[in-house]
Amino acid sequence: MEFQEVLLLIFNAVLKLVGVYMFAIALFALKPVKKRAMSAPQTRFAILIAARNEEPSIAQLVESLLNQNYPEHLRDIYVIPNNCTDDTEGAARRAGAHIIRCAQPVSFKGDALCQAVDKLMLDDYDAFCVFDAGSIVHADYLAWTNTSIQSGARVVRGRLKVKNPYDSPISGCYAAWFEMLDVFYNRARAAIGLSAKIHGTALAFTCEVMEKSGGWSFRALAEDAQFGVWCALNNERVFFAPEAIAYDEAPSDIRTTLVQRHRWCGGVMQQFRAMCLHLWHYGAPAQTRRFALDAFLTYLAPALSVISLLPAALNLFWAVYSGEAAVYFSAAVLYALLGFIGIFSGSFLLLYIGGYRDARVVKTALMYPVFLATWLPIQVAAFFSRKFTWTQISHGARREHGALTPKI
Repeated sequence: MEFQEVLLLIFNAVLKLVGVYMFAIALFALKPVKKRAMSAPQTRFAILIAARNEEPSIAQLVESLLNQNYPEHLRDIYVIPNNCTDDTEGAARRAGAHIIRCAQPVSFKGDALCQAVDKLMLDDYDAFCVFDAGSIVHADYLAWTNTSIQSGARVVRGRLKVKNPYDSPISGCYAAWFEMLDVFYNRARAAIGLSAKIHGTALAFTCEVMEKSGGWSFRALAEDAQFGVWCALNNERVFFAPEAIAYDEAPSDIRTTLVQRHRWCGGVMQQFRAMCLHLWHYGAPAQTRRFALDAFLTYLAPALSVISLLPAALNLFWAVYSGEAAVYFSAAVLYALLGFIGIFSGSFLLLYIGGYRDARVVKTALMYPVFLATWLPIQVAAFFSRKFTWTQISHGARREHGALTPKI
């Protein structure tokens, strides 16, 4: 057997093992979820919102936080305006938020959070919550996050939904994507004691965690991914609280979704390149560090997706060279058709379970296979990029979210 054939065989084996691992973990999503009783309010929250040119949307988020079913004396809302050319600060202040001005330059969201956490660690708070300015929050979000913290959680990730699922099929695809992550990644891992995937909004962490990390030191392009890696390396489990629901605003057009997802992938690739050796070391089976091993495989998956194009290209070349191109393309078309039908059906079911039941979800379900397919070229671009810049994602004015009563 030629050396390149052995190499290809090893790579395919690794790819299949990672796929089997992810599939096996996802099966635990079928495990019934135990209902929890809501704990008495005890946790005092500092709620942080880093905002850049968010004048149209900031008031709605602040109002949803002010209207929480949680005692007022146990929550304070802080907006951190940075690099604004509009009246984000005035809109936030009029809505009822406190303002923290940044004394140091801000390039990324993590820079603003760093300065806010450093300032507020001196006060008598128990935990921090972080939200994106385009989000709104379910009235019981803080109550359920408090329940998780009182149960022993130190890092809590809430359930994420889309507040504008019917703006376009693209924004609806985000609803299906978040639902898929929450069910088959976060819910499945919660069932067996692993960590949820951190997202930049609907995130809470205790002051003890910040003391352990030396403050908010996560200032990369994707500060949430960087924090997730730190949690994995430091044996901090990220708890999933499906009852703590936040609604994020999703892009509605092709250009914006490509820009946003390229930024997400770029941040993940940066963290994989910077931390993969550490993750592998701490995640080695002999170390029994299951959080780190799971994180390593999670961050490895996008890179493997890109590298898998090489054997696919070699197979295509061999099919053309050997005169079997027609058979190759026929099989590819058949697999693509079966995949389209399967993904369409699965996304439709996910949207229904998630509470998105307007007839317009049919268009979303038809778009979803294309949405998933576009991840691969985005991952390829991020894989070979070394420099990434933060790009403003504009949020719209006040609107009502589309799914109030998802099944938990």
